[in-house]
Amino acid sequence: MSVTKIEKLSLSLVGCAVISALYATPLFAQEEPVVEDAGTERIMVTSRRKSETIVEIPMNVSTVGAMEIADRNLLNKEDLFRSIAGGASPRGELILRGLSGGNGSGGTTTQRPIGTTSTFTDDVPYNFSDLYDVERVEVLRGPQGTLYGSNAIGGTVRVITKRPQLNEFEINASLQVNSEERVKGLDQRLYATVNLPLSEEVALRVTGSTSDDPLSITNVNTGVQGNIRSNFLRAQLLWQATDDLSFNVGVIHDEFEKIGTDTADLATGGAYYEAYLTANADAPFGYDVEIGIAPECAGTRVECMSSGYIAGGTNPRYNGWELMDGTVNDDTNMVTLNIVHENLFDFATLNYSGSYREYDDYVGTSANWSRSDASDMFRTWIINDFQRKRTTHELRLGNLDSDSNFDWTVGYFYDKDENGKGNNRQDQYHGDGNRGKAIASAFWGDYWGYFGGEWEGNNGELVVVNTAADLGMLYWNNPEINYSEEVLVSYATESSFFGEASYTLETEEMGEFEFTAGIRFYDLKDREKSEIKGIWGSTSNCDPDDPSDDAECTRPDLAPGIPIVNRPDQGGNESGNRKKFSVSWRPDADMSVYALYAEGYRPGGNNISTLPQACRNDPNASYFQTRYESDSIDNYEIGYKATLMGGKMNVSTAAYQIDWTGVQAEIYMGCGFSFTANAAEARSRGLEIETSTHIGDELVLTANGGYMKAEMLTDVESIGAHAGDDMTQVPKYNVYMALDQGFRIFNRQAYVRAELEAYGEYKTHFAGTEEDVIDAYQKFNLSGRIELQDGINASLHINNLFDKEYLNWRSTTGNSYGNYHYAEYGSGRNVTLRLDFTF
Repeated sequence: MSVTKIEKLSLSLVGCAVISALYATPLFAQEEPVVEDAGTERIMVTSRRKSETIVEIPMNVSTVGAMEIADRNLLNKEDLFRSIAGGASPRGELILRGLSGGNGSGGTTTQRPIGTTSTFTDDVPYNFSDLYDVERVEVLRGPQGTLYGSNAIGGTVRVITKRPQLNEFEINASLQVNSEERVKGLDQRLYATVNLPLSEEVALRVTGSTSDDPLSITNVNTGVQGNIRSNFLRAQLLWQATDDLSFNVGVIHDEFEKIGTDTADLATGGAYYEAYLTANADAPFGYDVEIGIAPECAGTRVECMSSGYIAGGTNPRYNGWELMDGTVNDDTNMVTLNIVHENLFDFATLNYSGSYREYDDYVGTSANWSRSDASDMFRTWIINDFQRKRTTHELRLGNLDSDSNFDWTVGYFYDKDENGKGNNRQDQYHGDGNRGKAIASAFWGDYWGYFGGEWEGNNGELVVVNTAADLGMLYWNNPEINYSEEVLVSYATESSFFGEASYTLETEEMGEFEFTAGIRFYDLKDREKSEIKGIWGSTSNCDPDDPSDDAECTRPDLAPGIPIVNRPDQGGNESGNRKKFSVSWRPDADMSVYALYAEGYRPGGNNISTLPQACRNDPNASYFQTRYESDSIDNYEIGYKATLMGGKMNVSTAAYQIDWTGVQAEIYMGCGFSFTANAAEARSRGLEIETSTHIGDELVLTANGGYMKAEMLTDVESIGAHAGDDMTQVPKYNVYMALDQGFRIFNRQAYVRAELEAYGEYKTHFAGTEEDVIDAYQKFNLSGRIELQDGINASLHINNLFDKEYLNWRSTTGNSYGNYHYAEYGSGRNVTLRLDFTF
């Protein structure tokens, strides 16, 4: 096979990054730079729960500070991920070191399985995204199971916000307007911060933002263009009780509203089924219904479903067709408390981080299921309304003397996520009046065979159900509901004790050797009980007279095929430990070489207790289990860091191998349900290089690159994976390069930044088609900033300068039911004008 020009360019970019690594270092923003000699800055971070330099940390860490966040217009932490060596972020989630897992988008999502990276905001486990008024972001690669606990098998992201200042009144604001090629409307964002000293010991800091972001896809059936609106408010009250003791109370309110989608529909042909109605006053709902096969259509789905006419054209990148538009409306309200005691009884430092939050899990979500469950013959949708609450506590003690050769940290962590107040249920509806009821009854009844038999009513009696309306009246006294799930009990707890200790051996001729060991003992408990009623409910599906069916007979008193209302209680307990060992050699303060072994884990959890009746004959039903276990990884790593040529050049590199056992993977079924299983074993190997070089007084070259080889080690028939298959959503390589030039114009400070992003080819699904492969691509960005006057800065940011068309993700027919072919395109050329004010 010949090498294309794009592949040659990509390989040359990787080569440039490797060569640059011999002379340079990551572009790290600093929290507390300490100038030790001319041209040298020491960058301080707290990744190991103590303040130290990047060079001293025996693991690969990237960090970006407040100035660079503004210069690069990093609105969300997800914007940062594209520049992380060895990272991937195809759909906003962060995948580090190839640990994607599953047969889907992987990474950090709200779907099972949970992501492979964790996020801590001000030492509280909270997946915070907005980077306005943030001091810095740290990305810790590799498992952080000892200090940061579960879900950090790929790494941990730490977001550190700006804290209240006791001696400075401050007002900041930022106004941003963004326009994207061929997308109607402007993305508008407004940010503001006020810091108010209330006394010598007390200060208040309040940060807020609001945004309105039009999406690229318009539903040509409804005329609705996708849109996201969000509002955020964070208030922090700091009380510096003594020189050593401080209390910081935070309150967070976060709102997210979305309508429509930014995922294009590339499927061909129209609906599979078609309903033929004949008026009949004596028939249920006034119609006789015949379900037949829809006429063939050779065009795109959008064209076929729109009778060939679409206002504004038929570019599939910007159009879709659905009977109705999905919506999301989520809220989070959280209170946090951080306590710091710098000298506890002349023995140790103390840090406490706690939080309590109430949040909505798909609250108000209207999920369109018309295509999947009704073949677009009538509207059917699911309303999700789940409220949850979560409580976390972490208490840490550390050594008091920061100059000691012996450093130690011990702590306790507790986390409970459980049902909140409210309904905690989902309901599926069918619409379109009598016409909809008639088609639903014929399609789900006569065609699929769900109606016409006895169902168990709320009072335990058996009732004959002939229509969709009969079903709705039986369970909910509402003829337009056909299914519901109510979560009666749901919680997951994690409690753990952890500790880490380091000893630094100083020698006269060879410098310092640091030896570190850490361990975390954890205990996991979870329980779930739900009540399911309706068309997708479980059935006994067994013969009570056949002893071999006992394992499947959850209700042997019912005849085969009778739906069951209540599901059994389910849950589990797990406990164990995760360890970490490292050795680091620092011949001087400007260089270190380290070797690291670290373990990580993700908690197990519960699937539905029994499969719905519609799934019983699915080929993947045989793999179903009510519970999946924790998975774990072992990470082996060596690294090198150095500050060279008087601080003008630096380098940070790491090579690793990760062994992954019990991989949690999402198993999809044609009935529309899915479950999580411990699928297989996998391995990831790779190399990461991050560099920056101060070429001149105000010219900086950044060159980051990563190569990843993540593959399955065993066959997994349920997801179509085989030993040797590459993991999904993981490009072979990624490269990020940037040039920053500072200069003065009109006696004002100005900056220009040019960026290149390059990603290797990757696939989105196991057992996928050629269309499930995302081609390698590169894109260029350009930005500039100028100080208009004291306290006022203007900047212009152009992303995807040459309007490169590329894909982030796609899913074709072979990987889903309903003749789907969805794709998510990357943003076209977009221009942002930003004004920042400081008073």
